[in-house]
Amino acid sequence: MKDPPLYVVEVNRDFYMTITTIDSERYTQTTRTVEALIEQYSLPYLIRPNPRDVLVVGAGGGVDVEAALIHGAERVDAVEIDPVIIQLGRQYNPGNLTTIRKLSFTIATRGLSLGRQRSNMMR
Repeated sequence: MKDPPLYVVEVNRDFYMTITTIDSERYTQTTRTVEALIEQYSLPYLIRPNPRDVLVVGAGGGVDVEAALIHGAERVDAVEIDPVIIQLGRQYNPGNLTTIRKLSFTIATRGLSLGRQRSNMMR
């Protein structure tokens, strides 16, 4: 999809998160808002380029996950406590994260335990 929409999620009329894609190739022309989001979500990968494994705690609608994949992560473990937020991300994130095989989305209910899997970057 070219020029996908940007969704703003509010809880009790307060800003909660943005759901969109930060893949600049998906836009014919990016807006200042999208450019600011791309810059914001790319910052960790300027500090730690080309991570192999990334753990995203509080994955929300998946923009952090998409950022990890865009910046070369081979594997992304995404943890989110709210199953409704996961569903919103799957339904509305234009990055179409549901088709990616190297993504593991987990609902955090009793703490965080990834066994022996180690990540070399946590977002």
